[in-house]
Amino acid sequence: MPASSLHVLATPSHARRTALVATLALGLASGAFAERSPLYFGAGLSAGHDSNVFRAPEGSPQDQSDSYTSAFVLAGIDKPFGRQRFFADATVRRTEFRDLDALSNTGYDLNAGVDWSALDRLSGTLRYGMARARSQQNLDAAVVTERNLETAREFLARAQYGGEAILAIETEYVHRSLDYSASAFTAQENTSDSVRAGLLYRVSGALRLGAGVRYTEGKYPQGVQVSPGVFDEDKYKRRDLDLTARWIPSGASTLNARVSFGKQENDAQTSRDFSGTTGSIRWEWQPTGKLRFDTRLSRDTGFESSFLTFGANNGQAVGDTSRLTTALQIGAIWDITSKIALDADGRYARRSLVNTGGINVDESDRTHLFGLGITYRPTRIAELSCKVSREERNTSGTILTYPYSATVTMCGAQIVLR
Repeated sequence: MPASSLHVLATPSHARRTALVATLALGLASGAFAERSPLYFGAGLSAGHDSNVFRAPEGSPQDQSDSYTSAFVLAGIDKPFGRQRFFADATVRRTEFRDLDALSNTGYDLNAGVDWSALDRLSGTLRYGMARARSQQNLDAAVVTERNLETAREFLARAQYGGEAILAIETEYVHRSLDYSASAFTAQENTSDSVRAGLLYRVSGALRLGAGVRYTEGKYPQGVQVSPGVFDEDKYKRRDLDLTARWIPSGASTLNARVSFGKQENDAQTSRDFSGTTGSIRWEWQPTGKLRFDTRLSRDTGFESSFLTFGANNGQAVGDTSRLTTALQIGAIWDITSKIALDADGRYARRSLVNTGGINVDESDRTHLFGLGITYRPTRIAELSCKVSREERNTSGTILTYPYSATVTMCGAQIVLR
């Protein structure tokens, strides 16, 4: 059963908030802090309007608009100690809808981890993240109007031996899971564990290449309905050969790329099987001191695509249960003055969909999103912003998906203290 999932680019306000927090090392405008504090705290309030809350077909009974308000509090720490660094942050968000009050919910983003180093050439990362947000997914071509909270979790452990030597060894373990509060989405819940090992080769100070193998085992705990109300698990295995590259041609540009050749096989729902090429490219470019671009291109199975931007989803649900998703997203920030900035982002996603209910149907859909926003920073600790976004989806069929369009406007204010 495919589901609609649009990975909205993390709003630039999130990235600017991180930068804003860092600049507070200089103290508040009055110079109250003489040295950088590892702790920071903040709060914010926003109000918005969504022209199509349920992402329903135009003119359908579920095509409803509503206004909402959202308030959040956040706290975090970023503390180096010796050769190590500990970091953690938590954001709790309450969203209230004016008319569709059954959709009101509490979401959160939690992240914590350690960057560690030992001896001369041994280093690594331990990180755990968990996020909860309201999902706007659909079940095949059926519009879901009940509140559905998605909980995504990721634990990562990475170790590398070799440091900046010509040849280095890297290993990694990742655990991921997606859960939903609505019983109708039980079959979409997924959990996976993967291990990876590979070699890194430093061609030059600007270019590093890598090659490795990755093995994944996962399952949909209740992915197969064997009788009314009775479900069984659907396990799968995936094997990949990963080729990676990190290129820093200048201080203004960084390129990270991965190309994988792999195969996924499911025990029960064989329509989810996949064999072919996947990968991702991210290019961060800052041509001037006031202009920044972030471009991402990816092609992977729906579950893997869900976590490509995990940790930077800025309160958005990430779930994608397609067989294969190809996506391109571009974000830009222009600092017009020291206090005013414009941001724009766009995303195109093409999903390949298959039916998991026993009907042999293949369809696809294409989703486009464009957003434009403005931010005003009157002081180092305060930020005011407004944004408007337009989202549209076109489809090749009407059994597994449907077309829709939506416009979202939002304005908010936030303060971060350090």
